[in-house]
Parts: sequence; structure tokens; C-alpha cells
Amino acid sequence: MPNTYTEREVALIIERAVERQEEARRRTSSAGLSLGEIETLGREVGIDPEHLRAAAAEIDAGASERARHTTATHNHVERWTAGPLDPHDWEDLTEDLRRRLGQDYGPMYGRTDSGKTVRTGATRTWEHTSGLGVHHRLVVSERGERTRIRLEQQVGLASPPWEAAMYGLLSMVALGPAAAGLSALVFDGALAVAMAVTIGLALYVVASLAIYKADVAWRGKKMRELEDLADRIAGQLAPDGHPPTAAGSTAGTDRQPEAPERSTPLLDLDALDVTDAAPPRAADRHRDRA
Repeated sequence: MPNTYTEREVALIIERAVERQEEARRRTSSAGLSLGEIETLGREVGIDPEHLRAAAAEIDAGASERARHTTATHNHVERWTAGPLDPHDWEDLTEDLRRRLGQDYGPMYGRTDSGKTVRTGATRTWEHTSGLGVHHRLVVSERGERTRIRLEQQVGLASPPWEAAMYGLLSMVALGPAAAGLSALVFDGALAVAMAVTIGLALYVVASLAIYKADVAWRGKKMRELEDLADRIAGQLAPDGHPPTAAGSTAGTDRQPEAPERSTPLLDLDALDVTDAAPPRAADRHRDRA
């Protein structure tokens, strides 16, 4: 004999079933689906597995078009575009980078090739160094019917922990004498020395932590900016690619702006009664009097 449930038990069963379904959905979404499982779902809705496999291959290829990684001192970003490199696009690109990155201070940092294009075989290299020492290196290489874009950015002299330790030590050295002088005014003898050492160590720890957090945040920001710049470069070097222009701008094209669409019909002069529109001419008035 089938079980019967009270109204409260029915509500609990439904609630528990919803929870189990939500748990199953989360497990499925976190684990992902294999290509075979995707093909099974595709068959249920009438999609040819061949097209699903081709689409998966395109997604896998697209994932390899974009790459990024960081080292202790550099950010690296890589992009790929279809087709060989057009020399005119390269000239436009380097000119745009000069305007975007500003004056080049490479020679001041001992970089003799900074700001110049160096060509080796099918590879072109261009470098730029800012006044703060941030160094960019762009390497564009033709690889058959494709072009590889590598963008490198120096963001430090060492890893964030080491830089925090070095700059924290400099902060302690700079502020230590002031701490020692203040301790000597307030305390006497060995207590003054102990307080000076304690304050100096506290300055070192606080400065190191602050510098570390600021350095990590700054490097993350520079990586995002570098990826945006790499995307822009890839768009400029892509076949038939054009950099975005301001709305309504026709710069860079021979196309004339289109005339605005008329919201009202043209004035029909034949439909107007012009007898009262203007006074009769003098010759007409004289003829009337005659």
C-alpha cells in the first residue's frame, strides 16, 4: 500500500528535493562537462556532433591566442593574429606607442636601442623606457600565415618580498636617527638605546608591509594595463583591422559624411498659391490701370 504524507511532510519532501537538485547542479557546473557529454546533450537538441567537435577545436585554439605570465621582475603578455605583418601597420603602431608611452629615457638607463626598431629576420623589436624606469619591449614575429605579438614590461628590480625588505630597510635608515634623537630626549641611558632600537624595528616592519602591499597592487594594475595594450596592438595589426575612432569621426577614411535623413518632405513650390505671397510688380500695376 503506497505511503501517504501529511501536508507538512509534502512540504519537507519538496524542499529537500529542491536542495538535492541544487547540490547536483553545483557539482555538475564545478566539474564541467567532457566533449562526449556535450555531444550527448547536443544530440538531444538535434546538433550534429561534428559541428560540436569543430566548435570545441575553435575554442581550444582561441584559448591559446592569449597568454600571460609574471616573473619576479617582469610582466609578459602574448597575442596571435592572422596573416603576415604589414610594414605600414608597424610604422603606425610604433608611432602610436610613442605618443601613448611618452618621452623615451632609455639612453639615460643605458638602453642604446630604446625607441628604435631592430629587425632580425622575420622579427621586429621595439623598446621604450619611461622616466621612472618602467621598460616596455615589443616583439612581433611572423610565423607563416600568423603573427605573434609579445609584450614585456619590467615592473621591478626584484620580487615584491625582496623589494619590500630593501625599501623597508632604507626607510629605517632614513627615519632611524630621528627615532634615536626622540628617544634620547625622553629617556636616559640604556633605556633610550632600547627604545630607539624598538622604534627602528617597528618602522622597518610597518614600512616593509606597506611597501609590499603597494607593490603587489601596482604590479597587478600594470599587468591589466599591459593586457589592454596588447589587445589594442593585436587589433591594429590584424588584417583589415582599424583602431577605434571617436563617434562620428571619419578620420583615416575617404568616406564623406552622409547627409542627415530628412524628417519632413521637400517643399512643393507648385502647390503654393503665390498670388498673395508678394506685391505685384510695377509693370503689372501700370497695365492694370490702363
